[in-house]
Amino acid sequence: MSEFKIYRGKDKGEQCWRWRLVDSNHKNIAMSEESFVKSSVKRSIKTIKDKVNLSTPVFLDESNEDTDKGYRFEYFQSEKNSEWCWRLKAGNHEFMAIGGEGFSSKQSILKSIENVRVEMGRAKIIFENPEDDPVCEARNQDDTKENPSIPPGS
Repeated sequence: MSEFKIYRGKDKGEQCWRWRLVDSNHKNIAMSEESFVKSSVKRSIKTIKDKVNLSTPVFLDESNEDTDKGYRFEYFQSEKNSEWCWRLKAGNHEFMAIGGEGFSSKQSILKSIENVRVEMGRAKIIFENPEDDPVCEARNQDDTKENPSIPPGS
């Protein structure tokens, strides 16, 4: 089963939370394009899960189709190494996700996008480090209130 794994990025500050979509073979198949504050990273994933499915359109980046109405996948060939890559774009033109790797053919990138469209909808959401999960944090705080001898964060 695929998982959206939320993790603390290397960035400093409040807005350093990112996600990656990992398939059942533990391979990164998508990742967040930007960093989030902890309180909004899970909400961002839920929006993607709600908006992306097998009917999410796929366009060659050069097509410049005007699709302000919703999410879309765009694929393109990198000028740097000629690999095929994809990104997920929201209706407001913000990039929401990028592929986990480059591909050698157009056929391979399209197959990857199809796989990601399926996996995004059914993947569960977890924190890579369970201690980062707000539910776990709240539980730890409740434990320290009930038993003052337990130091916070233990």
